[in-house]
Amino acid sequence: MNAAITESYRREVKRDSETDRILQETFYLNDKLHREDGPALSKYAPDTFRLQEAEWYRHGYMFRSNGPAIVKFGVGCEFPILETWINEHGEHREGGPSQISRDAETGKIDFECYFVNGIEHSERGPSRRSFDAETGNCTGEEWRQNGVLNRNGGPAIWSCDTKTGHVLFEEYYLDGRVHRVEGPAVIERDEQTGEIKFQAWVRFGQEIDPTTKQRHPTP
Repeated sequence: MNAAITESYRREVKRDSETDRILQETFYLNDKLHREDGPALSKYAPDTFRLQEAEWYRHGYMFRSNGPAIVKFGVGCEFPILETWINEHGEHREGGPSQISRDAETGKIDFECYFVNGIEHSERGPSRRSFDAETGNCTGEEWRQNGVLNRNGGPAIWSCDTKTGHVLFEEYYLDGRVHRVEGPAVIERDEQTGEIKFQAWVRFGQEIDPTTKQRHPTP
């Protein structure tokens, strides 16, 4: 007969030596981080004792089915400055960004990205975006499908200057390779003037001469 498996639950608490307030709370099952009804790891600010970080685990693996598995708060913030959704395959969320970062002062989103089962992926838009913390304007994007840079009709990577609004960098991709038929596939612009200071014509990952449409000779 097989011996019965005994499950061992354990809760560990670290406290402030002067106030006895909880600084960290950890839950284990068979010596692995685990909790069914809340975060398995909670950390509290040593000065205010407010929740600073919470992480959800199942059987030693970071996981949460009904919300973000990682939640972090800034000093004195009522809102989370970082939220990350994770399932058994890795970073994952359906119907929204799997990671959201907020500016600690304004509370505005400054970064977001989309993952599906551990792979960066978005069907209908950019898989990651950056934003200006004051204005909320988008300052850059990357477009990936199934982890591969890819976009039709626009650059798969671009970024702009928050003050001037000039687009400083553009790079076009098709199925993971730098590629553009009509125009340069890589463009860099001056921060102050917005004038192009570098550009390269690339098709299917090979740089070409824009006048002859022939590949540059390999050095």
